[in-house]
This record gives sequence, structure tokens and C-alpha cells, in this order.
Amino acid sequence: MKLNKKLKKWQENTLISFEQSQAILMYEAQQQAKNHWFLYGFIILGAVVTGIGIISIIAANWVNLSATMKIGADFALLALLAMGIFYFQTQRKKSIWTEVLLLSFQLLCLASIGLISQIYHSGGAWYHALLLWSIITLPITLYSKKYFSHFFWVTLFLLGFVWSLVAFYSQLLGLDTKGLDFERKLTLVLLITPLFSIALTYISEQFQYQQLANTLRVWFVISALSSLVYADMLYWSPFISWQELQEGFISEALFTPIYMITGLLVGLLLFKSDYRALSKIVLLMMIVLLLVLYHPQLLVSATAEYERSLLAPVLIIAILTLYAIHLGISEQQGLFNAITFLIGLRFLLIYFEVIGSLAATGVGLIISGLIIIGVSYTWYRTRQPLQGWIRRLR
Repeated sequence: MKLNKKLKKWQENTLISFEQSQAILMYEAQQQAKNHWFLYGFIILGAVVTGIGIISIIAANWVNLSATMKIGADFALLALLAMGIFYFQTQRKKSIWTEVLLLSFQLLCLASIGLISQIYHSGGAWYHALLLWSIITLPITLYSKKYFSHFFWVTLFLLGFVWSLVAFYSQLLGLDTKGLDFERKLTLVLLITPLFSIALTYISEQFQYQQLANTLRVWFVISALSSLVYADMLYWSPFISWQELQEGFISEALFTPIYMITGLLVGLLLFKSDYRALSKIVLLMMIVLLLVLYHPQLLVSATAEYERSLLAPVLIIAILTLYAIHLGISEQQGLFNAITFLIGLRFLLIYFEVIGSLAATGVGLIISGLIIIGVSYTWYRTRQPLQGWIRRLR
């Protein structure tokens, strides 16, 4: 309706002709016909609800079913889904049912691993199951043309691989027997995930799996921001002493896989032909600063307590600024705006940390409100000129 009104108004003001108006309407109608995301979502919801119903019926009669019957029914369902995927993929390539069956096949493969583990008591941790699932479902996931199937696969793959890597290496060094706590494992996971996901993004782009690369890039942004927030929290945590930070968050030996992944990432970045030299430089600097953020003993002495309050904010703002420069050069305007907004937000947090209890007073609230308005307005007015200036640097 809005488009019809605009076209009518443009036509009345002789901006476009009647033929151009009809051509625009036909084009927009075709674009809307291709957009089935709402139908896709509701069909997936219906398939999930149906699956839960089937599972509940099976669960009610679980004791009465033999192991052979359970495995047989599971593989029969997998075969039916595979045949359905093959039919819709070869006969009706644009059918939405292809994507629905692909996602159902992914979910059933994961359920099958759990079923086999339950029947035969194979054991293993949850991340081992996710890693196995991601390996056996990768080929069929590459057939998917929709975002959700790739996002589902990438999410579980990163969880399975990174946690398996951390568990394997800590066990190899015998650190599990010494009590490697969950917080330190989580630190490793949050540091490995962004480095590994962006390395896989470059590899996927090299082999022209663009849909997979886009999903991995989304997880790079999510995991990178998570690692920055987590490091910021650790520097200010009252439960971690400055001496522990001086010694590093985790054992230096556990950084070996991180250094290996970083080496792979640096090699891929240096040979990435579609990146300009300035982008490569700022990204390399960003990687170095991220590693330094998790090595506080490299910068701050144990006696300089006040430096602790400055180290994390300065490094985080520097990392975000370098990434914003890369986004400006590569003309990713939406993400550039988001990162520059986060930089301004971190400056605001520094302000509130500095004034402390003054913020709770009337004068402090007035000053704080004016500063928030000023920072927000300044960011809004300068974000596009700033991106244009950065773009000219290349």
C-alpha cells in the first residue's frame, strides 16, 4: 500500500511514467513471491512440534520396544528423509520442503547419536557428540540454500570442535587431574572461537561456500565481542586477584593451540587478495592486541594497581577501533555503525567508572544525561563522514 501511494505521487509529479510505475510493481511482486521466510519458519515449527509428539509417543512405550526396533525405526526415518530431500532437490529445486527436510535430517542425525549412545552405553561427552554430528552432516548441509540450516550447523560445530579441542589438550597436559576449572576452560573457548571461526570464513570463501562463510562471519562477530566482554569482566572481577591476572588467565602451555590457529589465520589473511594492505595491517594489529588482552603480565607490573583499571578498556577500545577501520575500508556500513556505537558506549562506561558515586547525585545525573545525549548525537552525526574518511585512507 505504501509503495502504491508513493508511485502514484511520483507519477502525478511526472517523476516516473505509467509504464515505469507498472514495471516497479511487477518487480516488487516478484521479489515478495521469493520471500518465504515466514512460511519456512512456521513449517519448521510445525515439523518440530510433530517430532516432539512422535518422541513423546515413543517415550511412553520405550520399555516395550527392543533395541533392534528402536534402531530400525530410527534408520527408516533417516532413509525416508533422505529420499524426500533427493526428490525435492532433483525434481523441484526451489521447493521450501527441501530446506525443511534438510533441517529435519540434521535434527534426526543428532537424535540418532543420542539414541545409539543410550542403547549401547558408548559414553563420551556432549561436545564429542556434537563434533561427530557436525562431521556426518556437513555434506548435506552444503546443499542448503537457506540461512537457518547453516547457522544451526555452524553453531553446533563450533561448540563441539572448540570444547573438544580444549578438553583434549588439557587432558594431554594432565591439567584435568590438577583441576582446570570451568572459568579457565571458558576463557580458552572464548579466545579460540573468534580466531577459528574467521579462519574458517576465509577458507570457505576460498572454496566459494559463501553461505557457510557468511554464517561463520556472524559467529566471529558474536564470539569476538563475547571474548572482549568476558575479558573486561575478568579484569574487574573481585573473585580474581591481580596476581592471578599477572600470571595469565590460563596456563601458558594451553595457549599452544591458540598460537597454532593464530598462525593459520595470519597466513590466510596475508594471502587474501580481496583485502587491501591497510585492512590486513589493522586486522593483524587487532589479533595481536586480542592476544595481549589475555596476557596482562606483558604490560602491567604487579605493583601498579591503578593500571589494572586502564588496561582492559584501552585494549578493548583499540581492538574495536581497528576493526571499525577495517569495516570502513571494506564498506560494511551496518556493522561499522554498530562497532562505533560500542566504542562510544565503552567510553561512557569509563566515564561512569571515573565519577563513581557522583552519578547517583542530582548534579551527577544531570551531567551524565547531557554527556549521554552529546555522545549519542556526536556518534549519529559523525558515523557516515567518519566511514567516508576511513574509506579514503585505502
